[in-house]
Amino acid sequence: MNEQKSARKRPFAGQKDRLGRASARLGGWVKKHRRICVLILAVLVAAGIFGWGRLRAARQTGGISYSFIRTTILQKGSLENSVSATGTVASNNVSM
Repeated sequence: MNEQKSARKRPFAGQKDRLGRASARLGGWVKKHRRICVLILAVLVAAGIFGWGRLRAARQTGGISYSFIRTTILQKGSLENSVSATGTVASNNVSM
């Protein structure tokens, strides 16, 4: 009965234990695979520096441009279409 009352008072009481176990598992994996973690971290840092440098250079040269689309309100109106041509008009269906 006391367990049910304490569970009602602290609904997330078990979350701390779960988070601690997950953190311990992750820490253990990092310790086992230290070289891979260092390599992944180095690649992420290099990609961040490269991306930041490209963005900064593009801003300085005005390379970043924003495109806008011109829109208009659709209105009902009359449709006019005309064709003009010069020359001789002949039929394709010639009967004999």
